[in-house]
Amino acid sequence: MAGLDHQDREPEPPAGLATAEQPGSSAQKQSGGPRPPASRPPSWGTVLATTVRLWWQRRVRARAARPRWRLTALIVVVAVLAIAAALTVALTRGTGTGSGGATASPSASRPASRGPALSPAAVQAAAAARTDAATWVAQQVTPGTIVACDPQMCTDLEQAGLPVGQLLYLGVGTAGPRESSVLVATAAVRQEYGARLDSGYAPDVLASFGTGTAQVAVRMVAPAGAAAYAASLRADLAARLSAARQLLRNPRLHPSPAARQALTAGQPDSRLLADFAALAAGHPLRVIDFAAGPAGRSPGLPLRTADIAPAGFGTVRQPDNLRLLARLLLAEPARYRPASLTRLRLPGGTVVLRLTFTAPSPLGLGGKG
Repeated sequence: MAGLDHQDREPEPPAGLATAEQPGSSAQKQSGGPRPPASRPPSWGTVLATTVRLWWQRRVRARAARPRWRLTALIVVVAVLAIAAALTVALTRGTGTGSGGATASPSASRPASRGPALSPAAVQAAAAARTDAATWVAQQVTPGTIVACDPQMCTDLEQAGLPVGQLLYLGVGTAGPRESSVLVATAAVRQEYGARLDSGYAPDVLASFGTGTAQVAVRMVAPAGAAAYAASLRADLAARLSAARQLLRNPRLHPSPAARQALTAGQPDSRLLADFAALAAGHPLRVIDFAAGPAGRSPGLPLRTADIAPAGFGTVRQPDNLRLLARLLLAEPARYRPASLTRLRLPGGTVVLRLTFTAPSPLGLGGKG
């Protein structure tokens, strides 16, 4: 440009602006030393061109970043809406209010609730009841019977010796206790199924252990519902009454008054009645009494334990005759073979043979004996 000579002199700064000196320049001036050559400022055309270029780059970058910001915001909004929808569905299922008012099975949607915190004494009592129940089930339940239980109770049953193949874990992903024949009802199971245990799933109790919240009940499962279960129980009772009447006509059978009363009511298990008939066919037999069963047992269930002894001529050699009865019972077909045979002396001094059958009874009850 005309009028500006960049080679001969520097342009003077605008009026009112102070000039910044390089470090050490004042000292050099005071000491009279040589002054370093000053850097030449760019021309006004270069400054103007650089300013325009920087402004244009900022504008282009701002336009390029704007769509990415909008996309990020859109993704965040969609994620928040998805989380809110998932929480709404979970809360709806938790309250059991789905479409049409249908209620999902608690065992299929969530594990059994833990319930309120228990004191150390209550925890110890619950553990003792579970141990007693697990021991009883492992000893008493028919081999092959499927037992439904919550995860903790199933662990106790496995430790007591019940094969894992007989255990049905209740909780997420299971169809409920109706796939089993016996249900072990702990506090967690009672909280999960509530009144449905008595009204449909498992109407009768085989045995009960503990009290209060620590109670563990071993229940009969009604796979076809309470009405079908009641019909099976009535049919089983009718069959037991008929067999007991025929047995009481046998002159070789000598029941005590208490045993006769139980036989007349059709209370003994059908397997006991079949064994009495087989023994009395060739040997005089005394039926001393029937055990009432464990605490908490529902009334009307068959009695599965009886005390017997030889009767008539030759009973002075009672131990030998007891061994004979035991050998005959062990020779019975598997279905009529007692689960346990024990020789013991009653308080009155009578030595008897106690035979016990497993639970549940195979005739009609539950449909899965």
